[in-house]
Amino acid sequence: MLLAQVEGFLEVARRGNVSRAAEAMFVTQPTLTARLHALERELGEPVGERRSEPRCRWKGEASSRC
Repeated sequence: MLLAQVEGFLEVARRGNVSRAAEAMFVTQPTLTARLHALERELGEPVGERRSEPRCRWKGEASSRC
């Protein structure tokens, strides 16, 4: 497990959105998504619930804001 993968997960949980998290981390959205997928493969389960609508919920997310 790489630190960048965990940092990416935490930033998505904070921001509630992969695109905003990627912007805050100064990486592209596909780069952050790849890190999250690698983390999921290593853990053997999804780390978040993906939705196409604006509201999202990630494990560890403290609030329902996105």
